[in-house]
Amino acid sequence: MTRILLLLCCLLPLGVPASPEQPEDIVVRVTNEVFGAIRGHEAELRQHPERLYALIQSIVVPVVDLETFSKLVLKHYWRTATPEQRHRFMAAFKRRVVRTYGGYLVDYADTKVRLLQSRPLPSPNRKMVRTLIEVRGQQPMHVDYYFHRKNGRWLVYDVVVDGTSLVLLFRDDIGQKVAQKGLEAVIRELEAEGSASQAPG
Repeated sequence: MTRILLLLCCLLPLGVPASPEQPEDIVVRVTNEVFGAIRGHEAELRQHPERLYALIQSIVVPVVDLETFSKLVLKHYWRTATPEQRHRFMAAFKRRVVRTYGGYLVDYADTKVRLLQSRPLPSPNRKMVRTLIEVRGQQPMHVDYYFHRKNGRWLVYDVVVDGTSLVLLFRDDIGQKVAQKGLEAVIRELEAEGSASQAPG
């Protein structure tokens, strides 16, 4: 679980790219920049996690289609949600990921990414980037990033780590809670968690 969610933290989007990039370039650049910024500052970031949150948001450019990711996670609940609920869910869900799993990045500062041969998908507007993530003292992870082209930009809409899809992982968790409590209650819980953590967003 920890290793899977580490990858999502590496790819959380929040800015505007200066120029179009190919999916392979995005994966390598974003990962190198994030871990490059963390190396040598581990103690500081552990003591001040809010700086790590800000670091993630300031360095990691928009490479994830948060709307599509949220839509896939919520599945049929997305269709019945109001526009306001969709917006609130995306914002609160993003903060939860940053808050909960951002700290793991400090422990993985020596991570290295090896780019493997990419695979085209049936649509020319979709592409899978295959990588091997090497973490000191652990078995390498096979990570596949699923991109699609949206408004002229390549964005990630799912990440599969050693055969486990992040979309399906979060769908199981969030879906069960929504089925039990309702979407509005789950959104409010996520918002309360985000406010308590003071994670930027």
